[in-house]
Order: sequence, then C-alpha cells, then structure tokens
Amino acid sequence: MMEEMLWFVFVSIGLHFGMVCLLSGFYGFIDHFSLFQDSKFQKKSGHSNPNLTDCVVVLFKNIFIYDLIGLPIIYLALKQRVTFTGPFPTWPEILVHIPLCVIVEDTLFYWIHRLLHTPFLYKHLHKMHHQFHQPIALSFQYTHPIENFMTAGIPLFAGPLLLGSHVYTVWLWMCVRITESMDGHSGYDLWFMPFRYFPFRPGAQVHDYHHSHNVGNYGSFFTLWDKLCGTDHSFKAYKKN
Repeated sequence: MMEEMLWFVFVSIGLHFGMVCLLSGFYGFIDHFSLFQDSKFQKKSGHSNPNLTDCVVVLFKNIFIYDLIGLPIIYLALKQRVTFTGPFPTWPEILVHIPLCVIVEDTLFYWIHRLLHTPFLYKHLHKMHHQFHQPIALSFQYTHPIENFMTAGIPLFAGPLLLGSHVYTVWLWMCVRITESMDGHSGYDLWFMPFRYFPFRPGAQVHDYHHSHNVGNYGSFFTLWDKLCGTDHSFKAYKKN
C-alpha cells in the first residue's frame, strides 16, 4: 500500500509540475512575442499584480510542499473506489468519466468558491488569490494552502471518487483541469482552446472579470450555476456596456 501511495503522490506531483511548466511556457512565449493579440482581452488597469517571483514561490509551495501533505490524504479517500491496478481503462470509459468529472467539479467549485467570498473566509483565505486583479496563467494557484485544498483538491478528486475511475483517468482528468484553470487566468481567449466552446461558458473572459471586478462568475468550466443563482448579473451588465 505504501509503495502504491508513493507512486500516486509522485506521479501526480510530476504531472502537476509538468503541466504548469508546459502551459506557463506557452503563455509566456505568446506574451513575449505579442502573438494572438486579437485574442488578448485584458486592458491596462490602475491595479498592480503581485511580484512574479512571489507568484512562482507560492505556486511551487502548493505543488511540492502542500501536495506532499494533501495527496496522501486524497489517496486514502480514492483507494476506497478508484482502481490503481489492472489494464489501461477503455476509451469509452474515459470519454464518459471525464465529462462527468467536469460536471461534478464545476458544481463543487461554484459553491466552495462562493463560500470563499463570504467576509470571514475571504479575509483570511481568498483575498490572497484576488491580489491578482489582472490574472496571468501562473496565478491560477496563487492561493492560501487551505484554499488550495478546498478548490483544487476536493472538487478535482470528488468525481473520480464517485465514479470509481481508473487512476490513469484521474491523471488525464488532472491535466484537463489544470489546462482549463490556467486558460481561465491567462488573459487570452484563444480560438483553439476547447473550453470556450463548452455550453454555458463564453470564454476565459468570465473568470478574468471575476478578478478585475471581484464579483460573481464563481464557476470554473461553466456559468450554469451563476445563471441559475443570479450571480452573473454584474457580468451581463458589463458585457452590454
């Protein structure tokens, strides 16, 4: 069991770190060479973001320190239903499980994120993340470690736990979620990113507005819960103007 847990923890950390390096390199490249400027929707603001070095330090702490603490706990929970041995899951199974994981994640993320905007939790946890008024891809995990577990841990792994997914499906799903989150913080609405074509999700500008105005748009993949609960009114008015 210990060997299996260590395997899960270190492969998960490796994937996490690898996806961050790959995607931050991509967004850094297009930003440095001013590519896809027609897809860049952020305007200059009077607010300043945290220092990039500080952002990287917090991100690496969340990957290499807090993942080492949180992933063993997550493994013990997943062990009850997730398959860690046996052959690679079939593609039909993967293609069913990942969309269902998206739905579970988006639902949990919406309500946890909305909870983090209550005065006490915002002051002590979520305010740190909102220091980025104009987010960048790397700021997706510029978070307090407790918030990191609440928003990047629980919603991410709840779907695989409920579905009894294979660990390879879990890792593929992790890559999808990291990509979506970094895309949502990137400041770009790139035509080739598949997430902009999801129903109830009009592109990365939704979450960018949440950072710049600090109101509404609490979902991750979709805006369905925002529409149902009326937490997208401010964004709708902004789009009209």
